[in-house]
Amino acid sequence: DAHTRRELRHPAGKARSLFAYLLLSPGVRLTREQIMDALWPELPLDRARRALSDSLYRLRETSVGTLIDSEGDEIALVSGAHVRVDV
Repeated sequence: DAHTRRELRHPAGKARSLFAYLLLSPGVRLTREQIMDALWPELPLDRARRALSDSLYRLRETSVGTLIDSEGDEIALVSGAHVRVDV
């Protein structure tokens, strides 16, 4: 049922930052470059790419990984994903 609630285990470290960044951009497909500029502005391009790749891998290993849609150069939350965050 569409109203079923699931508790999601939160990712840690930069994977958490990546998830938060995506949550703050609902309905927006962000480019990898936009994400790298936001989360790793101090890193050279090759290291920022690696950091993003590592963070995406770690994020996909958590229960929130099913909410991530990455296709080509774009990354977003899965269309229609409803996430409530309790901090």
